[in-house]
Amino acid sequence: RQAVRTEKVCAEYAVWEAGRTFSERFAKMDNEYMRGRAQDVVDISRRLIRVLQRKEEKSDFSSAEPRIVAADNLTPSETVQMDKSAVLAFVTRQGSRTAHAAILARTLGIPAVVGLGAGLDALREGAALIVDGSTGRVLVNPDGKTVAVYREKQREEREHRKKLLKLLHAPAVSRAGVRIRVYANIAHPNDVESALENGAEGIGLFRSEFLYMGRDSLPTEEEQFQAYKQVLQKMGKKPVIVRTFDIGADKEVPYLHLPKEANPALGYRAIRICLDRKELFRTQLRALLRASAFGNLQIMFPMIVSPDEVKAAKAVLEDVKSALS
Repeated sequence: RQAVRTEKVCAEYAVWEAGRTFSERFAKMDNEYMRGRAQDVVDISRRLIRVLQRKEEKSDFSSAEPRIVAADNLTPSETVQMDKSAVLAFVTRQGSRTAHAAILARTLGIPAVVGLGAGLDALREGAALIVDGSTGRVLVNPDGKTVAVYREKQREEREHRKKLLKLLHAPAVSRAGVRIRVYANIAHPNDVESALENGAEGIGLFRSEFLYMGRDSLPTEEEQFQAYKQVLQKMGKKPVIVRTFDIGADKEVPYLHLPKEANPALGYRAIRICLDRKELFRTQLRALLRASAFGNLQIMFPMIVSPDEVKAAKAVLEDVKSALS
């Protein structure tokens, strides 16, 4: 908005420049995971520009015949639009194993090799490729013997998956006879269906901070209550562990106006924000306690560094509980 007003540029240009600036900052970070977010910023910028131009979001991956996609990079929105029946695999010049494109490829079950670098230059339109996502190898115009070897690997992989599917909802027991319960991590109520489909026996971590992110103001108590209630109802009697919001460090929420720190990962974040801004904490705890009537709820306090913080957090919880009853 400031660029539009002061520099007299169009909104699309302002969005693109802001996205480019932030993307470059992420790309220069030391942390591999954070570097992987650079392409996410580019993706958001492009999608915002399409909205400003009132253009529909169309997939570029429709094809009459199945094919392998090669690109400099792929954004999360481009990856998630891929039709598994049309895209056999993809390779990119840029990216890393922590980039969202790579994560989504694993989720969608699409073989992928990212960060191929100059190796992408050897690929030509119409060339026959083998993309081995497990080793990071891309074989160009392989001979018949190599193709046969990889077809056998495909067959073995399919058989292995079939065996795993039969065990999906079986109890996990070690060779020593120890029963192990496998829980899922989620960031949104919509993640529950996938967790249950894959045999989760509970939710080991509901990252509640994502309810606070990607918006301009705090979620209300009612909004939080409905989100927690939805998860608990879907999980039935299975345990659900909700982590009170872990905001700070890499999880920035602009409307909270948190102070800048040299090492935020170990500083003012999570439980310390909760104890400092108790009304935010109380609102979340009220929503959680109200939702607890609909399932098997457990509450986790994150990033604790001393027993005093545990005592202080429990004291606030008991106070909220007394007020509700």
